[in-house]
Amino acid sequence: MIRAFTCICLALLCMSVTAFARPSDDKSDLKARFKARDAALQLAEHAGFVGETVEGYVEVVDHAKPDESVLKTLKEENADRKTLYSFLSENLTREAQKKNTGEKITPEMVARHNAERNFRRTKPNDFLRVEDKIWIQKKDEDRYFDLVKLKADGTVGETSEGLVEAVTPGASKDSRIRSLVTAENKSRRDMYQRFAELDKSDSATVAKQYGEIHFENAQIGDMLKDASGWHKKS
Repeated sequence: MIRAFTCICLALLCMSVTAFARPSDDKSDLKARFKARDAALQLAEHAGFVGETVEGYVEVVDHAKPDESVLKTLKEENADRKTLYSFLSENLTREAQKKNTGEKITPEMVARHNAERNFRRTKPNDFLRVEDKIWIQKKDEDRYFDLVKLKADGTVGETSEGLVEAVTPGASKDSRIRSLVTAENKSRRDMYQRFAELDKSDSATVAKQYGEIHFENAQIGDMLKDASGWHKKS
C-alpha cells in the first residue's frame, strides 16, 4: 500500500494545482499564488531566513530575524500548503478506496511526502528542519542520516556541549567515523557561531542550548555524554 500511495501521491503532486480546486472554492487560484510567491520564498530561503521542515511547511530558521514581508509570505504559503494537502489527501483516499484497500491518506502523510520533494529542490546552503528545533543545511543532509544510523547502533553519541563524539575507542580509530564526526562538529560550531552573532550572544551558550535539544530529541537507547560520562537514554 505504501508503494501505491507513493506513486499516486507523486502523480497528483505533479498535476496542475488548479485542477485540485473546486470552481466554487475561493482557493481556485492556488497555483497562481504559489507561483507568485515562489521567487520571494526562495530568496528568503537562500538568505537563511526561512527553511523547509520535515512536516512539509516553511518556518523561520532559529535565531533569524526576517522582516514583516517575509513573515507574511510564510503565513500565506503555509495556509495554501495546508489547503493543498487537505485536498490531495481526499483525492488519495478516494484512489485507495477504488483499490479496495480502505486506507485513509491523511493530510499529514501527504505533507511529509511533499517535504521530501521540497528537500530535494533546495540549494546546498539552504536550511532544513529535520527534527524538532534542529536545523541543518542541505549540503549536510547525507551526513545527518549517516549519523542517525551510527547513533542508533551506539557507535556515535551526542554530548552536552552540542557536539557528537565516537563512543568507543574502536569507533574513534575508524577513519570514516572520525571524518564524519569531525565534519559534523565543524558544521555545528559554524552554525552556533552564526546563531550567536544574530543573538549577540556567545557560541558556547548556544552550543549548550542545542546540546539540551539534541538530548531531548534522542531516541531511547541512544548514547549521551554529560559531565558524568556516557549513558544510554532511557
